Amino acid sequence: MEALREAASRRDAHEVEVHDYRHIATTTLSGASTFAQGPAARRGRGRKRSEELNVI
Repeated sequence: MEALREAASRRDAHEVEVHDYRHIATTTLSGASTFAQGPAARRGRGRKRSEELNVI
């Protein structure tokens, strides 16, 4: 985690120095992330019709 913070600070220093750009936090997350929950519903595979299955 420390390496990520160091890399981010080097990136920020580069962008301020070279491009005069500063990162601005636009949102703040509250509570636990929903990323680990996965998609809301499972998407099934579409089924092919019997004529398209190359059945012998």
